[in-house]
Amino acid sequence: MAQERPDIEYPCNWEFRIIGADEVGLREAIAGVVGNQNHEIRSGHAKGAWISIHLTMWVLDEEHRNTVYRMLLKHPLVKMIL
Repeated sequence: MAQERPDIEYPCNWEFRIIGADEVGLREAIAGVVGNQNHEIRSGHAKGAWISIHLTMWVLDEEHRNTVYRMLLKHPLVKMIL
C-alpha cells in the first residue's frame, strides 16, 4: 500500500533534529546554512559519541524545507537528520 504524504500547511515552523559528533561544529554548520533567517537551536540528547541538536525555523514551502535539509545533510559533520 502506498503511503500518503502528510498534509503540511506552509508557511510553518519546522523542526530538524540534526545528529553528529561535534556540537560546536554542528552549530557552525547550521549557522552557515540558515544565515540570518529567524531560527532557534536547542541542545538535544547525547549518547555515546553522538549528540543531537534541534533546529526550529520558519519554512516558506516544501522546496525551502527540502533545500535546508539537503544543505545540512551535505555538511561532513552531519551524520543524520530526522
